[in-house]
Amino acid sequence: MNREVPTRVVSLHDVSPATLESCRTLLKMCESSGVVTTLLVVPGPWRGADPTQDQRFIDWLNGAAERGHEVSLHGWVHQGPRSGIANRLVARGCGEFASVTRAQAEDLLTRGLNVLDSLGHHPVGFTAPGWLLSVGARQALTEMGFEYTTTHLGVVDLQGDRTLRVPAFCQRPDSVFSHVGAHIVRRLVVSRAVQELPIRLALHPEDLHDDYLRATTQSLIQVMGLGNTSTYAHLVRYFSQDAVGVS
Repeated sequence: MNREVPTRVVSLHDVSPATLESCRTLLKMCESSGVVTTLLVVPGPWRGADPTQDQRFIDWLNGAAERGHEVSLHGWVHQGPRSGIANRLVARGCGEFASVTRAQAEDLLTRGLNVLDSLGHHPVGFTAPGWLLSVGARQALTEMGFEYTTTHLGVVDLQGDRTLRVPAFCQRPDSVFSHVGAHIVRRLVVSRAVQELPIRLALHPEDLHDDYLRATTQSLIQVMGLGNTSTYAHLVRYFSQDAVGVS
């Protein structure tokens, strides 16, 4: 596969002042392996943190953007309703956009954009917490001019109305099977890398919670660094040129 073609995306989820130290560590790991990332920022008062009032966070985020990492939008407060099986089991309570109407989604998205705009960032992409996105929320994203959103199985080119079929792999650090899951994820990522297939790796602050998960995370990042990593925005723009998909 031509190494000029973007085939690997690493996203860092749950970026916030509340997770700053873990995010700082994960980003350093990525940069040490030559990996560019997409930073999924929670712009609202998640866990009591206000991004606009934390200068350390602002300086770190600005520095990351200056070094080529993409700043993207990741919900508003990263917390969904207590009801709903998908929200409880799949998104573990963070399915904020799982059942919202178009108008509700537009309101939340506008709040997030305003916060990031005040910090000097103008995201073109959105990833719903837990990858749970209602029909109304997708409509709002398209109407508001977002270039892309993501699901567990692909990257959605909103303006081109097509999906780039690239699966995302992530660990489940707060599960009783977290170590087994981490081992399986590593095997799958290595297998796809050997086959030169496209890969998305989703990192979370909790991936550093113990030595085993941390070592696995470091290994996964190193594998991703052996290929041509890309931000989500670059990936979508690259493939929109010829209107082709990724399989």
